[in-house]
Amino acid sequence: DKTGGTTNHMSGDGWEIREDLEDMRYHVIFNGKPNAITREVLKRNAFKWSPNRNAWVRQITSGARYALETVKKHLKESTIY
Repeated sequence: DKTGGTTNHMSGDGWEIREDLEDMRYHVIFNGKPNAITREVLKRNAFKWSPNRNAWVRQITSGARYALETVKKHLKESTIY
């Protein structure tokens, strides 16, 4: 699903992951503030909070693709709020 340079990867209960090809970044978006464990998983995988994008972001690279898999696994298996 491609719209405006964004490919939606996946979404779950209260979260969404997007690949923004114009911005060249992965965006992890939450409906609210994720809990401390989820924030730690994002930080450990080099995602940074971007207030102007209102998302956790990381530049698209092969390493980022690998890190995103860890984040996806956490989001699917955990309570994030």
